[in-house]
Amino acid sequence: MMKNKRLGFLVCVSVLALGGAGLVAGCTTVGPALKSPSAQFTQQVGVSASRIEVVSASNAAAYGNDVSSTFPTPLDVALRGYVDKRLVAAGGEGTFIFSIEEARVTREDLQSDNKYVRKLNMDNRDRYSAVIRLKLMRENPTAPGAAHTDLRVQRTWTIADNLSIAEREREQNAFVEQLLRDVDTAVVNGVNNTLQIGADAGNAVGGGASYSGGGYEQAPSVGAQPVPQVEESPF
Repeated sequence: MMKNKRLGFLVCVSVLALGGAGLVAGCTTVGPALKSPSAQFTQQVGVSASRIEVVSASNAAAYGNDVSSTFPTPLDVALRGYVDKRLVAAGGEGTFIFSIEEARVTREDLQSDNKYVRKLNMDNRDRYSAVIRLKLMRENPTAPGAAHTDLRVQRTWTIADNLSIAEREREQNAFVEQLLRDVDTAVVNGVNNTLQIGADAGNAVGGGASYSGGGYEQAPSVGAQPVPQVEESPF
């Protein structure tokens, strides 16, 4: 038995000497692949328009502290996936434009108050704060002047500092999933109630909340869902 354990140890050391790829294949257990955050949406919401266009107007370089690109699914990518999964052009005139004005995440180190625990990295945490600003509009060539609504969603999420890489990625994906649920509540309400261009507003999923200018406003709800409790961002 001891011989077998020693042999297994030598095999791992040999694989390590062959390079990182061999190490992952030979000595590391790989968990199941992460699903896309947009996979949670199984129904489509129809928009009265001939086509849907996603515009990325967010300038990530303008935010030196943005860490969204370190997530398994960066915010702008998640938002594009959300539109592809959730919204569908149901026919009619004009183009529905989903403009991503801002999509960023900042990270703040939160250290334990206990200096001994802090040194052992047992209770340190990372606080992620996200801000998403969207502009929804429908441009109609036969009626100049696009109707539009501006939406803003912000939320924070705390992740323990001592998690493994895989656990941290799953927490980050869970954060993005929650953000997309907040976005969906605002978008569906914006389409059905504010812009009134929902193709099937009576059967729409979501509604009940509107985010504008960083504040929360109650709006007439369609297929009402519980309103998400959104933490204020520190900036």
